[in-house]
Amino acid sequence: MPPRICAAAFFAMWSSNNALSDVLIVLNNAAVVVLSMYALHQGILLLLYLGFRLSARLSARLSARLSTRLGARLHKARDGVSPGLDGAAAHGGGAPRAGADRLEGVLPCVTVQLPLYNERYVVERVIAAVCALDYPRELLQVQVLDDSTDDTSRMAQQAVLAARERGVDIELIHRDNRAGYKAGALANGLLMARGELVAIFDADFIPSRNFLRRVICERRAFAAPDVGFVQTRWGYLNREANAFTRAQVVLLDMHFVVDQYVRSHTGLRMNFNGSGGIWRRACLDAAGGWQSDTLTEDLDLSYRAQLRGWRGMYLEDEICPGELPQSVLAFKQQQARWARGSAQCVRKLFPRIARSRMPILHKLFAFMHLSGYFANIFVLLLVVITPLLMIYASGLRVLPQWLSVVSMAGLLPIMAMFVAQNAQGRTADFVHDLPVAIMLGMGVSLSNSAAVLIGLFGRTSGEFVRTPKSAAHTAGKPAARGLPRDRHAGGRFVYALQTDWTMRAELVLGLYAFTMCIWLALRGAWVSVIPVLFYASGFLVVVWGQVSPAMRLQLRARARQRRMQYRSNSRSL
Repeated sequence: MPPRICAAAFFAMWSSNNALSDVLIVLNNAAVVVLSMYALHQGILLLLYLGFRLSARLSARLSARLSTRLGARLHKARDGVSPGLDGAAAHGGGAPRAGADRLEGVLPCVTVQLPLYNERYVVERVIAAVCALDYPRELLQVQVLDDSTDDTSRMAQQAVLAARERGVDIELIHRDNRAGYKAGALANGLLMARGELVAIFDADFIPSRNFLRRVICERRAFAAPDVGFVQTRWGYLNREANAFTRAQVVLLDMHFVVDQYVRSHTGLRMNFNGSGGIWRRACLDAAGGWQSDTLTEDLDLSYRAQLRGWRGMYLEDEICPGELPQSVLAFKQQQARWARGSAQCVRKLFPRIARSRMPILHKLFAFMHLSGYFANIFVLLLVVITPLLMIYASGLRVLPQWLSVVSMAGLLPIMAMFVAQNAQGRTADFVHDLPVAIMLGMGVSLSNSAAVLIGLFGRTSGEFVRTPKSAAHTAGKPAARGLPRDRHAGGRFVYALQTDWTMRAELVLGLYAFTMCIWLALRGAWVSVIPVLFYASGFLVVVWGQVSPAMRLQLRARARQRRMQYRSNSRSL
């Protein structure tokens, strides 16, 4: 039977099956409602953020007016000051307070932990940055927690020895296995840590020289005895590397600029992001320490600490820069790890949250926070169902009117992304980065959905697949935009990631959505083509992002072979 006749027969059979159409409509409505709930959660956080910012702006204006009036009065009163008093004293300046330029008070001992696993390109950079921290040497301990299986260990050893000769209290703690992965390495380092506070930086981060001074001394982040951990805002060393890194900034800043700020200021449960932050050692011990039964050990420990009465603090104006994944595959696998770990945390922690004395509203926000990646399942459901529903005009007519109103909540996360970028003066960048961000988020919904289901129902925590780093910023200059690849070339060794079955499934979904676009266009349903085309673009863009690096490598290899053959022929002639 010709393919055209087969397709016509299939759709005719489908149209006559009203029961199945009803099931599709129910699933579609349920998916829209659930996604709208997650979007509404984001909208509430956005509203609170705007309220806080407006209040801060009004307070700053009021403070400026009061300062101006007070300054005017002091200026008028200057005529009554004795002539022997100098101008600085007349303005309230006088001599600087004793010790104003020094670290004040009794400082705590700080242990800095650097977990490493095969980080050849960034190991020396992060060790150098940490050893340059402006903090009393006798109160600073640095631990390089190395689980590497390549020449990273040798490079780390050389950097540690050089720093030790300069008087830095630094040691290399190497493990021959990756038991517990990052959580295991951190827990092992704590056994030898002597700091009251423990700062953690991933290998791709570059903390500023005054990081500890500002957080501990100037901001007095740990002045309150119930503060268990402090998280700073992530910066991005390679934001301009390509369209994918710029899209990631749009997605991540919604969390770092809006969500974390609101959760910290309202007492809602927030999370430590794994790097660029400091823990109180007493909090670590009281919460049970690092545990490796989830792939998001930072999220797990954050909630366990807060369930025991500790609280987290977020410093939005303290920025600690790190690298973004420069390839689609690296981003996709990082998101899958976070999705699986978040689902594991829901399974592990939500029963404790439900039994806790936390207010009901806080419990609801905690669940929405922990289960944020669950939204990918319902996005994937819409990708499959929406094209089929749009084929039938009768199916669209029976959709309830309230569904259109509820689905408008989907604009709230986009508004949050806009506000986050606008707060940093990047409104113009947001306009052309948003489409890629939406397609990227939609394109990884399949792998994230699979990771969530494995996290909920799997029996093991799974392997911690680390994100490869490529030294996106070295000596003040951005590195090349090429993607990491696993081969020896010119003395360089870089790391590669392998694609899996999800890429083939993403290709099938992309082609399916694209086929539905053609079908709808042939029927003249041009308005219905737009959302389905977005689905198709998301999956196909993600597939292309995974395939194109390998294709470029093959083309470069062939070009290199041609050049070598040409040179060989030239010499023979």
